[in-house]
Amino acid sequence: METKIFLGGLGGQGVVMGGKLLGMATVRKGGFATSYSEYAPAMRNGYTYTTLILSEKEVGAQVTSSYDCMAFFDEDSCVTQSPYLKENGCYLVNTSLVKTMPDTKRGKLYQIPASEIADELGNPRFLNVIMMGAIVEASNCLEPEEVEAAIRESFGKKPQVALANIQAFQRGRETVRSQKNQQEGEE
Repeated sequence: METKIFLGGLGGQGVVMGGKLLGMATVRKGGFATSYSEYAPAMRNGYTYTTLILSEKEVGAQVTSSYDCMAFFDEDSCVTQSPYLKENGCYLVNTSLVKTMPDTKRGKLYQIPASEIADELGNPRFLNVIMMGAIVEASNCLEPEEVEAAIRESFGKKPQVALANIQAFQRGRETVRSQKNQQEGEE
C-alpha cells in the first residue's frame, strides 16, 4: 500500500521535520519512504511544503498530483493546496491558524487546534508532532509505536524532550480519534 501525504505550512513550523520523522518511522518498520520539500527563500514565515510517499515497496517517482492525506499548518497552504486531495482522502487542519476550511466533498475533515494544544503543552514547537499524530490517526498509514520510536531515536540524547514530543504526538491522535468517534455516532 502506498500513502501520499502533503504537509504545508510556514518556515519554522516543523513541516520538513514532521515529514522526516514519518519517513524514519516507515523505514524503521521495513517500508520505503521518499520526500521532497519546497520552500520560499525566507528563513521564517515563508511557505514550506513537504510531499511524502510511504510504501511497502520501493517508491519510483516522487512527483504526485494528488494526495491521500493533507495536513495544513497555516491558512495559505490550505487555501492554495487543498484542491489536490484524492477523493475519499482526509484533510487535517490546524484551526488555530486556518479559518478557511477546505471543501469536504473530496474527503473527511479533521479540525485540530494544534497551535493551541502546543501552547497548552508549553512549547509552540510541538505543532508538527501534534499534526503528525493527527496524520497517523486519520490515515492509519503507520503504527503509532513506530512513530514514537522514531521520535525517541531523533531525540536520543534528550529523553525528556523525546517524552514531551511523544505526549504531543498522542494529543494529536486523541484529537482525531474523538472526531472519528463523533462522526461514526452521527452515521
